[in-house]
Amino acid sequence: MKRPRRKYQFYIGIDTGVNTGWAVWVPKDKRFLDIRTTPVHTAMLWAGTWASMTDETGATAAFFVVEDARKAKHGRQEDGYKMRGAGSVMRDAKFWEDYLNSIGADFEMVRPNPAITKLAAGKFEKTTGWTDKTSSHGRDAAMLVYGY
Repeated sequence: MKRPRRKYQFYIGIDTGVNTGWAVWVPKDKRFLDIRTTPVHTAMLWAGTWASMTDETGATAAFFVVEDARKAKHGRQEDGYKMRGAGSVMRDAKFWEDYLNSIGADFEMVRPNPAITKLAAGKFEKTTGWTDKTSSHGRDAAMLVYGY
C-alpha cells in the first residue's frame, strides 16, 4: 500500500495465516535478525512494538511487507478445502492491512510471488545464508524482505 520512500533500519516480512511467517531483515548488515512462524495474535503484538520504534532522527524504524493473497494472479484450486484455506488467508490479509493502518505503520501489501517464495530449506539457506531451522511460512516471510 505504501512503498518505502526512504531507507528503513528494519524490514519486516509477514506471510499471513493462522501460522504467520515473520522475518526481520537488517539492510545495513545485509542479514536477518529473526525468522520464525508464530500464531497471528503474537505476530500482531510484535508488529505493534516494531511499528512504534523510531530511529535517531525520530522517523519510523521499520517497514512491513505483507503478502496479500487477495492480489494473487496464479490459478485458484477448485478443491473445496483449498478454497476455504485461500479464503481465510485473504481474510487475514485484510486484517493485517486494517491493523497496520490503525497503528500508523509504514507498510506495503504485496502480491504472492511463487518465483521468490516457496523455497526449500536447502535452497533458502544457500540463497540467504540463514542456517537456523525455518518453516515454509518463515522462509516465505523472509523472501518478502530479503535484499531490501
